[in-house]
Amino acid sequence: MAIAARLPPLKELTDKINRLLQVLHKCNDERGGLILPQLCRFTAGDQRIAYEPYPKSVSYETVRAALQFSGMRNPRWRRA
Repeated sequence: MAIAARLPPLKELTDKINRLLQVLHKCNDERGGLILPQLCRFTAGDQRIAYEPYPKSVSYETVRAALQFSGMRNPRWRRA
């Protein structure tokens, strides 16, 4: 909870993550030294394995879901 208290607001956090992803992709394109992994979304029952390129940006919803999954953010109130 101490880490969660030090996190910036969601918009700032998403912006910082997207800037870091841009820097990673720029370094990968220019130097060729840093190899970004590909993501595999294979699940049980799939007939073939497909790989996706490393993302260049993430959405607010992705960051919000990651924070909720890790327990650093409580889910918002929803109408019943």
